Amino acid sequence: MLKHMAPKFQVDNQSVNCRPDTLTIAICTYNRAGLLRDLLGNLVQVFNATPDRIRELCDVLVVDNNSADHTGNVLREFESLLPVTVVRETR
Repeated sequence: MLKHMAPKFQVDNQSVNCRPDTLTIAICTYNRAGLLRDLLGNLVQVFNATPDRIRELCDVLVVDNNSADHTGNVLREFESLLPVTVVRETR
């Protein structure tokens, strides 16, 4: 079996690792909870698979630019459906 080095990068001093054999979908958001809910819901529909299978196919990276709305609640709604990694910027 071949071993690949997973890409690693920094976002606001937080390390994020990506798996080399999957699609990484990066989403930046700021006070757009409604649009984020629509986008994540559409991703679930596009993959049309079980949560475990979606986790095998992709990673979802959400960079929250210090949202003051209910973005965090939306992300929690989808944590059982999508492999979401959240990076919260504090400034």
